[in-house]
Amino acid sequence: TKLSSDIQSIRTLYQQAPSAFINYINKNTSKSIGDMAHSTTTTTATTMASMTKKRTAIGATTAEVPIFLQKAYHMIDTCEPTICSWSDDGLTFIVKNTSLFETTIIPQFFKHNKFSSFVRQLNFYGFRKVKFSNSLKIDHKLEAQTAKFWRFRHEKFRRGRKDLLTEIKRTPSAAGSSSSTTAPVVPR
Repeated sequence: TKLSSDIQSIRTLYQQAPSAFINYINKNTSKSIGDMAHSTTTTTATTMASMTKKRTAIGATTAEVPIFLQKAYHMIDTCEPTICSWSDDGLTFIVKNTSLFETTIIPQFFKHNKFSSFVRQLNFYGFRKVKFSNSLKIDHKLEAQTAKFWRFRHEKFRRGRKDLLTEIKRTPSAAGSSSSTTAPVVPR
């Protein structure tokens, strides 16, 4: 019965991490089944832990990323480009039509439909409003079209880089307080 218990343990370990198990067997074929089952349990646990660390380093798991950031990223990625989109370089995102964004997009992802609440959340996470202005004002028509656009930037919030979202943290003053003394999004 001990042997069948050891075999069952080995079978379970093989199912959890086959390559780690096979590598271990190839190195330790002179040991008894019981010794291998015990040693493999330890080796597999270590291997699984290192695989988890690698996975975290390569691509963030959604549990580590605040839900607001997950939703905001997905919202921008999937939004109609005439309402909201990434900038050409992917370093900022642009809300082109705040009215439609507020009435049609925000309610799909959040329990409210207020653009100001969305902006406040961005501010809590360190986003900044980017002042976009062509200082030469060569194209007056383009200037007029983009005058009401809202551009936001965070150095860790970039198109195609979801892995950076784990590095965005809520600012300490915002996490413990709900007062109205939080600094507004400031144009740069």
